[in-house]
Amino acid sequence: MKFAVFVALFGGAIVAVAALIGRRKKPEPAPGTGAARTPAPKTSPPATAPEAAAGAATSNWLVGEEGEVKGKTFLIGARTITIGRGTTNFVQLNTEEASRVQCQIRSTPNGLLLTDMKSANGTFVNGARVREHVLKEGDVIRIGDAAMTYREKGDYGKDFGLGRKEAGLAQARETRFAGPMNWKSTIADALKANHGNHEVAAQQLGITVEAMHQLMKQHGLDG
Repeated sequence: MKFAVFVALFGGAIVAVAALIGRRKKPEPAPGTGAARTPAPKTSPPATAPEAAAGAATSNWLVGEEGEVKGKTFLIGARTITIGRGTTNFVQLNTEEASRVQCQIRSTPNGLLLTDMKSANGTFVNGARVREHVLKEGDVIRIGDAAMTYREKGDYGKDFGLGRKEAGLAQARETRFAGPMNWKSTIADALKANHGNHEVAAQQLGITVEAMHQLMKQHGLDG
């Protein structure tokens, strides 16, 4: 009996010692041994937005398709422009089928609005004669034998309208400065073509509204 109790106590002591040894902290692996740490992946710096290229797409173009405007492109942007036979139009058409000021295109909350200025032969969009029309992508404007397609966005490079406008204004100014009667008739024609709209008439003439009013008073057109 005493021997059995001794064996039981001795066995329990061995188990306890083994448990204590198992609880000892395992040593850290020496440098260069054991599982290697996976290095953190390298991250590239955030890409910066590319600078706008010189030929980036811009808004509101007229692309010449037929007639004398074929192959020419006109950037409207946010401008108010006119199309017609007169030299001061943004798009000048050298044809008797076009009125001096055929139509106007201006920006509105609903888009670009084309307005026919009561022209003799009419302005056509997609084959139909229009008085007013909000332009949509792909609309074809036809005046006489000249046809232009409206494009909301594009990169067409050269703006023929800007060069035409500057040349026309220079020529018109040279003609007007020749004598006072030229101013009188020119302003009267511009007001008539634009149905009395002083702002549009002055813009077409290349002068401010205030300057036009002064000239009107000088030449008896203030009434």
